[in-house]
Amino acid sequence: MEEKPDVFDAFLHMILDGNENALHCVYQMIGSILTPVGSLKKCHLLQGVAGSGKTSLVRYIERMMPIEDFVDLPNLSKITDDSLVKRDQPVRLVHVCELGTNKLPAKQVVNLKAFADGADDLPGVASFKIILTTNHKVVTGNDGVIETALKNRLLVIPFPKPLNLENADPRVASLDDIYFEQERRGIILKALRAYGEVLNNNGNFCCDFEVNAVVDEPEKPDEHLSAEEKERISNGLPVEAASMLPALA
Repeated sequence: MEEKPDVFDAFLHMILDGNENALHCVYQMIGSILTPVGSLKKCHLLQGVAGSGKTSLVRYIERMMPIEDFVDLPNLSKITDDSLVKRDQPVRLVHVCELGTNKLPAKQVVNLKAFADGADDLPGVASFKIILTTNHKVVTGNDGVIETALKNRLLVIPFPKPLNLENADPRVASLDDIYFEQERRGIILKALRAYGEVLNNNGNFCCDFEVNAVVDEPEKPDEHLSAEEKERISNGLPVEAASMLPALA
């Protein structure tokens, strides 16, 4: 009998405020990231209020692949570092932990669009997918908006509310310690099937959420990372998965 990721689905219901369309889009995104071929929608934007589970979701996705296949970067300026693109084994997933509140520099916008299109002028660049997490508006112009060319390259998943375990499936609190490894295979199978739908639908993902529709106030900091996590990221090391769910309590 095939494993059903019931607890992971309950976790997604909680962080996505019960939005079934967003939940299915998450599975399509995971399938895209786990699939080594295919350039469809390389840039995924997890955008919403602080403490809503964006980083927790990324940690679970990273646990579905070998540790050498992903890297966490503190911001977009690090995405072209030699430590990222000149590796013995190209990474499959790049997680940019913070975008900040300021307008994105023009060079970063150009690079991000090139990476999204599968630019192959740098070793390993064409092979990875990008997850951007932010609480704030993504802005590229002085008018406070995002240019259409970049917006069209982003697959957006909104996170509208802070995490609240009170009304969630009680098993979610034990997802990290007990249920994730039990459901891991079922999550991956469901994700690959969901991405198969994308490939069979001319590359169209199921969600059509707007960029910048769900954001925090400008003065609020990006999703919380502990001092230890920030130090690991600055040293090019992955954030410990065990740091995820204790923050939900």
